[in-house]
Amino acid sequence: MPVILNGDAEALTGTEKWGGVADAADDSTEKFAPPAAVADVAAAVPPPVIDGSFIINQAVIDDPVVSYKEQIETALRSKWQRPADVLDFGYFAEVEVSVDATGHLANTFWKKGSGDAKWDDSVKQALEKSKTFRRPPPKGFPERVLVRFDVQQETETALQ
Repeated sequence: MPVILNGDAEALTGTEKWGGVADAADDSTEKFAPPAAVADVAAAVPPPVIDGSFIINQAVIDDPVVSYKEQIETALRSKWQRPADVLDFGYFAEVEVSVDATGHLANTFWKKGSGDAKWDDSVKQALEKSKTFRRPPPKGFPERVLVRFDVQQETETALQ
């Protein structure tokens, strides 16, 4: 393709202007075939197969104590505002909490902090914002449970 100097595009033919694609009025060049119809392509790709083998934590479904612990962890983490300006990969804090018979957060016991005061304060603020849970604990719920705050937010299934 010719190089255009000083904006002199008018001297080029339609084919040269558009990188070898001919203008509609130019019958001297070869015509291109249209792409395959979308329906043809869609028919060639088989639909995905879902076999129904979803991973479900059956212990959570069957055990109301484990389920309630997960609800507490979710409620506490939903109030947690991690500091945006802290590189916190690998940080975690562990707090034991006790919930009274009416579903109120009775006590918190700081077990382990991250070592970063700003990050740990954000966890403490989440605890302060979460004083009541939707339901009282089920029968057999331990006096204290360990809640872990971390970046990955994985729920521990073992009751402490």
